[in-house]
Amino acid sequence: MIVKVIGDGSSTDVPVTPDTTSSDVIECCRDPGDESCDLIAVCPEHGECPLRETDHPLEILQRWGSGRLVLRYTVLSTSDKMSLEIFHPGSDGVMPQGPINLSRSSCLCKDGAYAHT
Repeated sequence: MIVKVIGDGSSTDVPVTPDTTSSDVIECCRDPGDESCDLIAVCPEHGECPLRETDHPLEILQRWGSGRLVLRYTVLSTSDKMSLEIFHPGSDGVMPQGPINLSRSSCLCKDGAYAHT
């Protein structure tokens, strides 16, 4: 499947397979020397959900049924990387409980995943 990835004012068509990771997609789109960036899955029905480097974008898009991937170039500080990890289930598949204090707002997508807004 070919996925359109939007970032930095341009778009790139990237072939993805079931084995393709978010990290693979980012490397296809980034120019050498570009700063760190994260990959965001965007769907009007599900909102925005940040993807980890090991996530499989094709699996997520198939689960959602529609959508697009947006490549957002941002410098990720150590605290930002730690904040992103909070939003993914632990090894037992359970989402973290209790209050989550972040410097930016977040929302719960319809599919149960958390997203930054």
